[in-house]
Order: sequence, then structure tokens, then C-alpha cells
Amino acid sequence: MSQSLIANSQVDNEVHDFTWNIKNFDFISYIRNRSVLNQHVFSFTVGSSIDKVSTWKLFLAYDAAEKSPALFLQLIEYAGTDEFPVILEVYVDNGINEQFKLKRATILFTPTSTEPIKCNFICFSRKGKSTSWTLTSLNNEDAKIFSLKTIFQKLSGSELKLRIKFQIFGKYSFTTFGKDSTSSTILEREQAKSLQRHRKVALSLLESGDRADVTFETKDDQRIAAHKFILSMQSNVFAAMFATEMKEKTEGVVKLDDMGGDGLKVFLKFVYTGELDEKWNEFYDEVVYAANKYQVQSLIDMCQEMLPTLVSWDNCFEILKLAELHDLAAAKKKVENFIKSDPDKMLQLLRESPSSKRPRFT
Repeated sequence: MSQSLIANSQVDNEVHDFTWNIKNFDFISYIRNRSVLNQHVFSFTVGSSIDKVSTWKLFLAYDAAEKSPALFLQLIEYAGTDEFPVILEVYVDNGINEQFKLKRATILFTPTSTEPIKCNFICFSRKGKSTSWTLTSLNNEDAKIFSLKTIFQKLSGSELKLRIKFQIFGKYSFTTFGKDSTSSTILEREQAKSLQRHRKVALSLLESGDRADVTFETKDDQRIAAHKFILSMQSNVFAAMFATEMKEKTEGVVKLDDMGGDGLKVFLKFVYTGELDEKWNEFYDEVVYAANKYQVQSLIDMCQEMLPTLVSWDNCFEILKLAELHDLAAAKKKVENFIKSDPDKMLQLLRESPSSKRPRFT
């Protein structure tokens, strides 16, 4: 029987794509005045989802060696203490067959790495309808460095368009484990198939209402049948409800004045199968509420991870208050990081929101 070693490695990361249009670059390319060049700054904040919130800027500054403005990258603010890598790529297209590109391989930054880094460009080209780009020189060492002014002189028009790709990395993990390449593999595969069949049976039982012994009546007048035994297995609250002489037990009806039928179906599907329905994002507030009310811990854990994936500037305050209301500390922190990633936008939302809807930040 053969044995194999399985290794899993992962690095948390964020990738951001930006476009910076610098108009009137035909005039800017001849400027040495620092106060004028200082107006051309592209600032951005990244890293909120991987606990590496940091603020950066790309800016123009006069370079004596090139005798013209050059592009620089600078770390402005990082509250962490550990080292982290980033990769910066900047592209300037010149027609369909020529491209100027900056690619800084992995650069390691620390909180004290605040010195500006100059961005040097090299030229790539392609022939005919080829989809692959090649250096105009034979190798990287022979590649000619192009200044922004030289690049611009090869372009048409007065605007310089920079396409920017910025990738920041966070924590990494590496695990290994031994695995039998024959019987264990077969066992895992068959167990996965069996688990999926069991889930289908459980879901069919819920959807058909066969042998149901309790009915939920929702605030939108939907009636949904369920099974006390399955509910009690997943929730101590349901177990207590159906074990005592409460009217839910004696009448076999649970009235929900605080939940709609569609949200309840998403909740019950998870209780029966352990799967979160794709439509949960339409009823996330009711799902989080039900998970907490009935103390379904596996669903609470799922909400901790999934709730921050729904956040946007339109709903960030609402989701933050929901996470705070139901003690979802991990989700709350991630949503706060998202909001704090853009202080200007955060202040704007605070000014526009009624005081009753403003969240508290930790």
C-alpha cells in the first residue's frame, strides 16, 4: 500500500486594479516645480480584508537623472508591526503592439519603510495577432529603461493613462499530512457522495413536509412545515420549546412575527443540511437573527465568516450594527476595517446618516 504526503499552502492576499488618467502630460513632462508636481498624487488604501490596512500613494516628482518627472511609490501609513510583501505593476499602452510596463517583483515593507521607490519602465512588444508580449531586448538585463517623458513622446494626445495593479499579501499557512493513496482516497470519495445523498434526503423531507409535526407561521402569512426532532437536534432552544408544555408543543404551531417565510426557508435549509442557500444574501438580517435567537452555533460561525463578504458602502453601517447587535465580534472587526479603509468616505457617510443609524466604532 503506497503512502503520499499532501501539502497545503496558502497566502492571504488582495488584488486591486486602478486607472490613473494624467491630463496635459505634454505640459507636466517639462515641469521641475515641486509645488506643481505635488498636485499629481494618486492615493489609495488597501488590505482591510487581510488585516494589513495600509495607505499608499503613487506620485510624480522631478528626477534629476532623467531631467523630467518620474513616478514613485510610497507607503504613507501602516499600523501593524510585522513585515509584509506587495507587488506593483503599472502599464502604459502605445497602440495594440507596444506596451511599457513596470513590474516590481515582491517588495518587502515594514512600518518604517516610508522612503519613496522609483518606478522604472521597460518596453514590451508583440507581432501580428500574437497574444504574448516579449521584451524588445534579448533579456531583462539588456532591456532599456524608459522615462515617462520618453514614453509620452511615443504616444498620441496629451493624456497619459496608467493602468495599475497592486497586490498586497498577509498571513500564510503551510500544512502537511500523510495520506493513503488507495483505500483512504476511496473512503473519502465515497463518504462525500454519501453525505451529499443524506443532505438531499433531508432537504426533500423539509420541502415535502412529509411526517411533519410542527408548522411555522411567518409574518407574511406563509405556513412552513418542519420536524421537531430535527430542529431539536440542532438547537437547544427548539429542544426546550418542544420538551415543555408550551403552546408550540401542544398546538404544534410556532408563530413568527419577526421573520418572513423566504428568510425562514434559508434558515431551515441550513438546519436540515448544513448548507447555506445562495439566496441568503437577500435575507441575511433574518438569517443572522434566527441563528442567534435559536442558538444554532454552526450557523452563527458561518455568519461570522460570510457577513463581511456582503459589505458595501451602501450597507456597511447596517451590517456593522447587525454584527454588533448579535455579538458577531469577528465579523464586526472586518466590517470596521472596511469602513476605516477610506476615512474620507467614512466621514461623508457619518455626516449623511441620522444619529440613530450611526454605528459605534471600537
